[in-house]
Amino acid sequence: MKEKIRVDYLPNHKDYKVVQHLDMYHFNTDTALLGEFININENEQVLDVGTNNGALLVYIIKKGGIASGIEINSSALKICQMTLNVNNIKANLINDDFSIYDSNKFYDVIVCNPPYFNSVDEKEKNINEYKKIARHEGSLSLKTLCLSFKRNIKESGRIYMVYRVSRFVELEKELNENKLYISKYQYVYDEYKNEPKCVLLEASNNKCLKHKIEDRIITH
Repeated sequence: MKEKIRVDYLPNHKDYKVVQHLDMYHFNTDTALLGEFININENEQVLDVGTNNGALLVYIIKKGGIASGIEINSSALKICQMTLNVNNIKANLINDDFSIYDSNKFYDVIVCNPPYFNSVDEKEKNINEYKKIARHEGSLSLKTLCLSFKRNIKESGRIYMVYRVSRFVELEKELNENKLYISKYQYVYDEYKNEPKCVLLEASNNKCLKHKIEDRIITH
């Protein structure tokens, strides 16, 4: 296992280290953009859904949050613990399925970079089981994800996500059905394309908050 492990650094943060396994899902631009986008107040209880190697936990803790990470894959959680160790930080790691998870305590903030491919054709899915779970909805559909958000968030809580623009309308519908409402969002563009590739968003229980569109981000 050791020969397949490396330590990388999060963009623009040379002191933010992430341990990665060559066969497992790696952090990407979406991860880094979401990490920068989230707004965490000191000592807020924050849950990272699908924590994987713990990259988002590093952002959460560095921003002052008290972090928990839930991950269905026990092998990924071992890598996550290594990430915590190399950064000399602590978080509560939960080996569980978020689709049925009930914290019984509620979180101030839930952060999630969820699987966003919903193809039912197995031929279109990644043959690597670790990456299949991270990228495809097989174990966590959008509908179930939003139900689980509602079940585990405080009445005054906030949800931060990154998602595909092509499914933005579908996402908003599922959030609204659970009485969760988008309060702000930000489109992310590739510098060589005219259409946005993904969207960063904040949602809460407060229906009265109007959509606030942040300046768009252009990635290289």
